[in-house]
Amino acid sequence: MSKSKSGSDGSSAPLAKKKRRAGRAVEMNDAFLEETLLSSMKKSIRKRKSLSNDNAKVFSSPFICCSLRDFVTDKGTFIKDLRKEVEDLPFVAKINDLYSFQQTDDIRNCPGPCLEAFRKLLGTKVLNFLRQVTGIELSDRVDATCSKYEDGDTLLCHDDELEGRRIAFIYYLVPEWTDTDGGCLDLFSVDEHGQPDQIVESIVPQPNMFNFFPVTLDSFHQVAEVRSASRTRLSISGWFYGEPFHRPSPYMEPEPPLSGPLTGVTIQDWVNKVYFKPAVQRKIRKRFEKHSEAQLHAFLKPEKYDEVSRALEAAGTPWKWQGPANKRHFQSLATSSIPLVKECAEILASEEMFSLLAKLTGMNLAEDKSIEDAPLPDAANGAGNVAASSSACANGDDSEDEMLMCADDGDEEDEDDDNSDEEDDDDISDDDEDNASEDAPLGKPTSQVSVRHWSPGCYTLMHDLENQPRSMALDAQLFFKAEEWEPNCGGFTCYVAKGEDEELLSIQPMTNSLALVCRDNETMRFIKYLNHLTPTPEDQQEEDDADEDAPDNTTGSSQTPKKGCSFFDIAVTYLE
Repeated sequence: MSKSKSGSDGSSAPLAKKKRRAGRAVEMNDAFLEETLLSSMKKSIRKRKSLSNDNAKVFSSPFICCSLRDFVTDKGTFIKDLRKEVEDLPFVAKINDLYSFQQTDDIRNCPGPCLEAFRKLLGTKVLNFLRQVTGIELSDRVDATCSKYEDGDTLLCHDDELEGRRIAFIYYLVPEWTDTDGGCLDLFSVDEHGQPDQIVESIVPQPNMFNFFPVTLDSFHQVAEVRSASRTRLSISGWFYGEPFHRPSPYMEPEPPLSGPLTGVTIQDWVNKVYFKPAVQRKIRKRFEKHSEAQLHAFLKPEKYDEVSRALEAAGTPWKWQGPANKRHFQSLATSSIPLVKECAEILASEEMFSLLAKLTGMNLAEDKSIEDAPLPDAANGAGNVAASSSACANGDDSEDEMLMCADDGDEEDEDDDNSDEEDDDDISDDDEDNASEDAPLGKPTSQVSVRHWSPGCYTLMHDLENQPRSMALDAQLFFKAEEWEPNCGGFTCYVAKGEDEELLSIQPMTNSLALVCRDNETMRFIKYLNHLTPTPEDQQEEDDADEDAPDNTTGSSQTPKKGCSFFDIAVTYLE
């Protein structure tokens, strides 16, 4: 007779061990293991021909990419339980110039029986399947993480090429999804230089879909911005590895042309008179030398600002999209195409502007040192007092009272200097200013000007470094139509140290302000992707209609300016 085991409490227990928590098992859809489909996919991939049937679709252009529907056999509640395990994992926000989303650790380090089963599936049957249909010699290494894209998140254009990556994949754990929700896998064609050109295919995420493509020189793709506040784009994605392929030297774009200061251009009719006052110049320079940045509010005279704004917004303005998408995406305007815009650009590139900026920053921007030291014409009598601060207010009024409001940036050192400013108004060429740049040899200062239009979907990436300085450069951005711009919309210029992730400085668009930043050759910059949270003209109209229906509790004729769906800037890089 068999004996039974006793529990610690003296009660009897069955001979079999108490049941532990059961593991989970998952299998690929049998359709993908049938010889007919395997043969068709192998032929399609290797001959680069399209294929479409009930279970699989092979895109042959712009590069080979495959979509497998109903990828795993969902016995019971496996997919639902897998999604729940993924949702419960700790996610870390990943935000930089290229992307904004959340990600987990590699799933080999993540708990959960469904995740463990899926990981094993990737490393066995999926690995063998990919070896068969692609003919690529893959190692046993598989990297996989879970990603979560929420409203406004995106991963911009890139090619996935990194040492040893041979096949990229993504498995979707999304609810029912449509293209209006965003988050599509966009595939780019390439131009004659092998750079990404146009989006030619967009694959809409679907539940239980598995996408994969060989990583090649032209496999440029992106995750389009998610545009749903109620749906989350949840996925497991990663790479299969093998021997790296040869990658030729990357294409180097020609550098934009540089020009010296323009002579015969007078800036006093354009620039706010307060910036010609010696006391104001001293205060701005003190801040700039301390912080390497300044933001000059109400920079242009109101009438000039309004005229240029209308020209930039006018219908029929010949804007042209700039790429490639792995470096930039925005619209630019040839400065010569509109006379008023050309005149404004020439003001910013003029010898007098170089001289003014030399006084405001202390940088070697005047080829002739006597130009830097010579006083500019004072456009008004009396003392002004402006602290150029990236956090100060923005307004279009050049009155001294309004400018004084912008001066309060909480810098006690600057405030302590206010009394001495009044005593020295007639003289800006103090000994400290004469010697401020004596250690740096004077060269021939140059500049490069661009006129740009920023709207949802626009950005630049960190390796978009036109005119990277040999030593120092002064970046200037003059903003138009950026009323009440909000940081969560993107569009700000971010500076980071080369090889580092931590932000050094960000510049927010502010109407009629000139942002100045001193940048060396170890500093990189980008303009953050403008997301769809930026209000559209339709949103603006709805807000205006709501305001009309609301009770009028305002006094006087002043109205709070509303933010728009885009802005413009004239950007100048000044090189010493």
